[in-house]
Amino acid sequence: MRRFKSLGIALVVMLAAGMVAAMAAAGDELTVEANPSTISGISEGKALVFTPQYGETVCLQATYAGTFSGPSTSLTVAPSFPAKSEGGYNCAIKSFPAEVDLNGCDYLFSVNGGGSTTGTAKIQCPAGKEITFTSKPFFEETVRCSIHVPEQVFPAGSVTYANVGLGTTREITASINVVEAVHYTQTEGIGGGKCMSLASSSGNWSAKVLLTAAAESNGMHAGLFLS
Repeated sequence: MRRFKSLGIALVVMLAAGMVAAMAAAGDELTVEANPSTISGISEGKALVFTPQYGETVCLQATYAGTFSGPSTSLTVAPSFPAKSEGGYNCAIKSFPAEVDLNGCDYLFSVNGGGSTTGTAKIQCPAGKEITFTSKPFFEETVRCSIHVPEQVFPAGSVTYANVGLGTTREITASINVVEAVHYTQTEGIGGGKCMSLASSSGNWSAKVLLTAAAESNGMHAGLFLS
């Protein structure tokens, strides 16, 4: 009898563990507990690492903002890269200060169906616009290089989503990892160490975003999760 009880307890523990694992892994669409909700986001780790031919581009901090009514398989957020971080310049190209001009572009995050926790992201821009990274040495106005990233869809599976927290504290992380598939162009700069013009090339792009929801009706934290 004791053996049967022990087996029963072990079976319950195994089933519970399986349910928890399934809940953590399951994902089909994005859901929010309060509709509509305001979405805010912060970067985890480096806000952006982009590797064009000219040199690695790094931004330390970014924030994200949007609105959402779920459930849905997509979510649009507008990034913002401050000019300076707490320790100095926020963005740099080849260790030189850099400016980021989003020109109205934002990110469209999408989740694959069928219980997937992966998806893709799209850089979407107003007609004729693109994201521009500009490299300027310290205390100079001379542009060493301008790098342009147009509207484009990253490859399938380039974004991984994960639920964080429980109940109304639930949030989502979106981890972007694109390898040799970010299309960009370069405009030749001026002075020593300038870049050359490139009509077309491909680079890497990585970032991790923590997304949080708040009900528009009262500003209270609302759970945002993969369901």
